[in-house]
Amino acid sequence: MSINSRKVDNLKIQLKAVIEKLSSFPEDHGKNAQKHIDMCETCLKNAPATDTPIYVHITGTDKSFKTSYLLDLFDNDELRKIFSVKSHNRSENTAVPCLVEPCDQVEKINVRQTAISSKKIIREHLTRQQFKRLYDLAEGAEPDDYLIHILIPSDETPMKLPVIEYPGIKTGADALKEHQKIHRIFQDNLIQTLRNYPGFLVACFQHKISIPYGHPMDIILTKYGEILKNTLNTKKLPLVISMQGESAVSAYCGNTDVENDIKNDFASYYNFDTQIQLVNPCNFDFPVKFTTPGPYAEKWIAKLSRYKNVVEIQNLILQDGGISWSRKLLEDICDSSSIQDALDILFLQPWIMESEECYSLAVECCSEIENYDEVTEIRENVRQAILRETYRPVRYFFTQEMAYIGEDLVDDHKTFWCTIISQYFNQFIHDDERCRSIADVLWNQMVQRLDAENKGFLGTREKDLPYIIMNFADLYVSNALMRGDYAGFLNNKPLNQ
Repeated sequence: MSINSRKVDNLKIQLKAVIEKLSSFPEDHGKNAQKHIDMCETCLKNAPATDTPIYVHITGTDKSFKTSYLLDLFDNDELRKIFSVKSHNRSENTAVPCLVEPCDQVEKINVRQTAISSKKIIREHLTRQQFKRLYDLAEGAEPDDYLIHILIPSDETPMKLPVIEYPGIKTGADALKEHQKIHRIFQDNLIQTLRNYPGFLVACFQHKISIPYGHPMDIILTKYGEILKNTLNTKKLPLVISMQGESAVSAYCGNTDVENDIKNDFASYYNFDTQIQLVNPCNFDFPVKFTTPGPYAEKWIAKLSRYKNVVEIQNLILQDGGISWSRKLLEDICDSSSIQDALDILFLQPWIMESEECYSLAVECCSEIENYDEVTEIRENVRQAILRETYRPVRYFFTQEMAYIGEDLVDDHKTFWCTIISQYFNQFIHDDERCRSIADVLWNQMVQRLDAENKGFLGTREKDLPYIIMNFADLYVSNALMRGDYAGFLNNKPLNQ
């Protein structure tokens, strides 16, 4: 577990403790307490999970073989049958994100409908017909706050990572009014899913790298890049650019100036640990025809990929479309420490900072309520002492101390005055250690006022200096008692101890 993960878990405990304490106060403090209870409960409600795997998010342009790539990664015939609905037409017809996850707890594939925002299961053990109605736009599916979650037995797939596939980026999707609402929901689902299932992006393209300006993928990449760039952490979030299909593979091994294309059309890649991969889903049905390698291939291979050379790419594509190599690449990325660091910065640290502030304010509220009660009680004790004629002013204790030292000069003003202030407060706060601490703080404040320019006035050995200080302390110390100035800077212990 990372440091930030432990911080999240500790903050949850602290927030629950402060909620419990705030809830215990009398009703006359209810309004102020309830405000902080609500804030803390909101933090707990939005707490990020710390025990989730790293998710692979497959997104990209329309008709870029995303689903074919997903199916080849998992290489399971039953899964292919479920997605066979997509083979009935050539257009992009995905309504919602689809999470496919290897699972040790299932013996056969289990298809669920799960809420994106709450991650709660809406229904499970869906039939293929039910899957079609929830997944396929052509079958009447309407995108909403849900995704399809497919659990596949771990021993029936070579894929070890959970993968989420999204509806494709539709160029000009907002041009027609009837498409605008659906496209907005696509965007909301993408952003919400990325937030609730932290991981990294695999951006798929068929012919050319191009992300429409203002599309959520562009926004997300830009925002991720800014957050990571503005932190002290030098680790970058991985980004896999997956060029898919026969034309993409042959072009990238041929005459396409890859570096120039990516700089012009995909500027966000600078902020990420960008890797380009070439895959040809359905490789045996649509094999790649390789031409002579172009002049730019070796350059991008060396700078933007983990391939050795064009020959290796050709061999991998001929073997199985490059799927096994891609599967290994994704696993290697997830096993690196840098991705967890980057994900912590993106998903845990913002919540940690917000919750620490919320907790601090709640603790301060607790202290104010407790101290308000104490100050009220002390004021009443002072009033009663005056009525009973047992009240002793600061000057009383000063006179006693002066009589004790006799004709000697005061050598240590701090010790001298802390003794006087402590005795004065001990009339009403029957805690010697606390009274000494209060006296120490008040003396430091008195020094700042009496010698604001730090000229060493209090270090002189003048015989009448204690009397000068006394004229100031007489009002300052007693007013501090009545105002409750001492209440805020002492006795604040963590609420979970």
